[in-house]
Amino acid sequence: MKKLRTALILILCLFTAFSCAFSVSAESIKYKIEDLKMSIDLPDTMTVKTKENTQDMKEGIYLEAVEPESSLIISVSMIQDAETIKVDTFVDKPYSVLEDYKEQMENLGFSEGKDGNYGGVPFLDFSQKTTSESGLDIYTRHSTTLINGMSISIVSQSPGDNFTSDELSTIKACLDSIRFDTQSTPSAGSVIGKVVLWIVVILLILGILLLLLSYYMGKRNAQRKRDLAQERKKNADYDVLKKADIRSKQEASGLGGYKSSSDFFESGFDAEGKATATTSAPTTHSPSKTELAVKETKTAVTHMGYFFSNLKKEFKNNRSNKKSKGKKQGRKAVDYDIFNEK
Repeated sequence: MKKLRTALILILCLFTAFSCAFSVSAESIKYKIEDLKMSIDLPDTMTVKTKENTQDMKEGIYLEAVEPESSLIISVSMIQDAETIKVDTFVDKPYSVLEDYKEQMENLGFSEGKDGNYGGVPFLDFSQKTTSESGLDIYTRHSTTLINGMSISIVSQSPGDNFTSDELSTIKACLDSIRFDTQSTPSAGSVIGKVVLWIVVILLILGILLLLLSYYMGKRNAQRKRDLAQERKKNADYDVLKKADIRSKQEASGLGGYKSSSDFFESGFDAEGKATATTSAPTTHSPSKTELAVKETKTAVTHMGYFFSNLKKEFKNNRSNKKSKGKKQGRKAVDYDIFNEK
């Protein structure tokens, strides 16, 4: 039983795959709509009517294709008014423009729009369910874009029931085949205005950057100079005495002197190298004859005192030597017999 169920599931999967491949690989025909400057490919199984070869087309409809077997209807319509001309195109427009258009369509009863892109052009996909006068449900899908001032919609309808997977595949293939011949380009004046605006913005940015750079460099140079001055001040060999005022110091404190060695040589000698009055050699005092005689007498007395003191010491030393010699001669040697002693 399980094997039979597995075999049936496999057969159904293969059948579905082949049927989808057959529907996708069906031959298509390219239709060119000159008024819209676009082309679209439709399956050769569909009956196609265009505005060029049919007189009874509704207003705003430029192509209509019907699938006899599934009753699928695909039509291409276009609306052009002041609003579409104002928006012009969805290409390169801000996303807010698409959001505004979505809101308008939702207010008309369409579902929430989804973003799409067919033929390199942004589209918005909507869906809607309506009821005909006879009470038949009609399921509709709208794929809308704005280009060259025109609102172009590819409308797909399935009367009676919702879209099948085959119908959705056919619709997707038709949308992917859409191609536009030309797109409106901005006028020369608007292009020049944008270029000038960008140039002005770039120049302003460059000017601000240059001002900031010059301010930074000036501040950096000033800081570098301050650092260099401080470094020189630290490494400088100052002679504090050179900065002193010799006259003011002498007058204030009553002290004399020189600020430095160079001041001593400059102030102590004249240009010819002769000593000045301020650096005269010190004078020596010559003693009189009386002073010399007194000095010699003192010296002689001192020497005599030293002589008698030394002579007295010699006498004492001689006496002590004689006494020690007399005592040594009176002592007799005694022989001891350590073995005879009891």
